[in-house]
Amino acid sequence: MKKKKMLFISAIQVFPAESGGQLRSAHLTRSFSELGYDVRIFSLTGRKEDYLNRRPSGEQILGPSLKEFTHRGELYGFLQWLCYRLGLPPLWLVLIRLLGLPRALKTELVQADFVMIDFPYLYPMKSYFKGPFYVNTHNAEFELVAEGRPFLKALVKKIELKGIAAADQVLFCNDNDRQVFAKLTPADLTKFHLLPNGVDPQSFAPDQGLREKTRRELGISDEQKVFLFTGSQYAPNKEAFSYLEEFYKTHQFELSRLNLVVLVVGTVCPEMRNEPHFKVMGRVDSMKGYFLAADFGLNPIQLGSGTNVKMIEFLAARLPILSTPFGARGLSFEDQKSIYYFDRTNLLSTMEQAGLRSQAELTALTTQAWNSNHASIDMKEALRSLEISW
Repeated sequence: MKKKKMLFISAIQVFPAESGGQLRSAHLTRSFSELGYDVRIFSLTGRKEDYLNRRPSGEQILGPSLKEFTHRGELYGFLQWLCYRLGLPPLWLVLIRLLGLPRALKTELVQADFVMIDFPYLYPMKSYFKGPFYVNTHNAEFELVAEGRPFLKALVKKIELKGIAAADQVLFCNDNDRQVFAKLTPADLTKFHLLPNGVDPQSFAPDQGLREKTRRELGISDEQKVFLFTGSQYAPNKEAFSYLEEFYKTHQFELSRLNLVVLVVGTVCPEMRNEPHFKVMGRVDSMKGYFLAADFGLNPIQLGSGTNVKMIEFLAARLPILSTPFGARGLSFEDQKSIYYFDRTNLLSTMEQAGLRSQAELTALTTQAWNSNHASIDMKEALRSLEISW
């Protein structure tokens, strides 16, 4: 039987996935390919370093039924950069009909059986495709706009509502976002579906050799307990990182006395730091070794929308999790039994308490956390459960 062709259109390059949004898109498209679809990703812009190196547009083959074509045209790249520099969402995407589509994208649209856009800003693509048209959301985007910018907030909300109106079906990553739009457009409720952020659990399989190698490279001893925070340059991550910096400055002597290390990985901070109890790695080629090197997952997030992908990765890696209640939204936990909740006044004592738990107690905690959430964080299983005829 001929495979159905799915065209996934993204504003940014998806693979290799480095941040929360990219990770959701990457797991979603890979899951579709493993479920029997021929998946083509068309990314409208590339990465900064590729523009600086004048890398041409091109394709990467990610699997037998998964390919990504990245368009690195200067106009799209400049507009994406300009919005980023001005602190704006990618509003330029709604002008894509005026800007003109790349020829390669026009070809993909002709060949596709169905199209999914990544973020509602791309809703004008509907005018180029008459078949089934879906929207994948990451947040309630207008809720991310600062309260001091009411015109921008209203504009983004208007764009989101147009994206929802254009779609045959809409995927939300958590029920809070779904309920936000259910109240705004109750007539569209029948096409709203919950598809939580998910991962491939098998990609987090234990590897003692890699754990030991990574800890050795980081200068971390067997006795030290490592608390891992991962994040991109998404504003809530940056705010949380600033908090962790202040936390380390205030408590570095206590961290030393307790043999605790805070490890930060990802583009949330591009500058590397290698202090005895506060290590910042910046962008890395592969996250796996750092998940294996860690003893706990740490999530001090207090802002934003959607379910944090880092929490799902902590679960899949079977790491005991310390989180603010806000950081755990969209998932099912019970304090002290499947997670350690903290606020920003008691993080140190919570870290100390968690670090003193026996391995048997920690295993029981991670087992309960996994059992309470695994059905919703395995992306392939979640896709299978959706009542949508792709």
